[in-house]
Amino acid sequence: MMGYEEILQIASVVRLTLERVEVINPVYERNLWVNFPVGSCKASAHLLMYYLDITLNIPQDEMLLYANAEFNSGLHAWACVSGFHVDITADQFGGAPVIVSPESPWPNCTNGPDEYAYSGLVVAPDFIEEYYLICEVIERNREAYL
Repeated sequence: MMGYEEILQIASVVRLTLERVEVINPVYERNLWVNFPVGSCKASAHLLMYYLDITLNIPQDEMLLYANAEFNSGLHAWACVSGFHVDITADQFGGAPVIVSPESPWPNCTNGPDEYAYSGLVVAPDFIEEYYLICEVIERNREAYL
């Protein structure tokens, strides 16, 4: 099971990578991260879990996706890893750029969130090639970012 410090370090590396990445999605033929973090919370949370799955072999049953949390007239999503809520796009709603907390970072949702078990890229098959390429960049640069 991952601890707080390890999750925070990896979440920070994923965040920094997404701030800089210029990967063109072959299905949509555009960079889906161009406005990061705005509008990319669900994809970012899923990417974080995918990275943990394929590079660190974190058991899938230790990861959850919280999605469709409604507040401020918008929807939001984040990951839960080893019991820690991990949000790498919270700053689009006035939060910190990276949040790792044993408690929900958004306790005042007016609706939701819905909880989904992580199960690889079944939810987002159009992103598999892009996610894989981004995960390679994260892995290559992990030491440099920390």
